[in-house]
Order: sequence, then structure tokens, then C-alpha cells
Amino acid sequence: MSKNNRILSEARRIADSVAASLPHTIQIAALSLNSKLPFKALSIRELLIHRVSALAKPAVDLFEQEQFIPAIVLTRSVAETVAFLFCLHERIERFLNDKDVKALDDFLMSCLLSSRTQPDLHKAINVLTLIDRVDKGHPGFRSVYDILSEYAHPNWSGRSEHSAKSTKNNLN
Repeated sequence: MSKNNRILSEARRIADSVAASLPHTIQIAALSLNSKLPFKALSIRELLIHRVSALAKPAVDLFEQEQFIPAIVLTRSVAETVAFLFCLHERIERFLNDKDVKALDDFLMSCLLSSRTQPDLHKAINVLTLIDRVDKGHPGFRSVYDILSEYAHPNWSGRSEHSAKSTKNNLN
């Protein structure tokens, strides 16, 4: 089995594992009745896990079909979602140390109700801020994200490189 096939097989296994373990309900009664913070945090986490699953399986499918540009775009979206999960985890850990209820609630509300286009909602968190937060603890994450971005945008990697290969194959 080639290295690429092993990587795809591992990606498929992980995507299937995430899909098989998706939460479908939140046991509100098991959470605190004194605060909405646990419910908000758990809701965000579950929504993000569902998003990872919704993006990862089709990304693997597209890689297997050698549809690389859309596969890479979906993979970039998975990386953004993972960065969001990482920052959620980081903020909850910070809260456990500093007990700053307002700071955590502001962050959670921003996660739940944010937009760049709807002024009545919280301002959306810039995804590059999240990517850079992950990179601090996991050096190289930003570099991989930047490579994925090269393919997501209509520049050389996202346009010419793929098109040139397709055109070359069609000319032969």
C-alpha cells in the first residue's frame, strides 16, 4: 500500500470514527442548574464536532476521487473548525483557573451568535486568530493551514497547477 493510500485509509478511519461517535442529544439535567455556561459550552462543542464530521467524510471521498481542489477546501474548513474547538478548550481551561464568568460567557456568546455580516449579532472571531492560537501550542499548524489556503484561493496552486495537470492529461 502506498503512503498516500495509507494516509487516505487513516483519514477515512478517523472520519468514520467521528461520525460514529456523534452526539445526538445533550443531557441538560446532568448539567448545572445554577449557570448556563456548561450548556452553552457543551452545545458549541457538539455543534463543532458535527461540523467536523459533515466536512471530513466528503473531504476523504473527494480525495479518493482525485478531486483535489474541493477536497483541500473542505480539509481547510476542518482545520478551521478544529482550531475553534482548540480555542474553546483553551478558554474553558482558563476559566477553571481564573473563574472569570463574564469573560467566558462573552466568548461563548460570540461562538454561538456571531457574524461578519449581521450587525445585531456578536462580531465573529477571525479564524486566523484561532489558527495562530493553535500554532503557538502546535507549531506548524499555521504553515499547513497556509498551504491549504493556497489551494482554496484562485491563485497558482488553486487554479493553474491543477488546471495545468488536467489540461496536460487531456492533451495526451
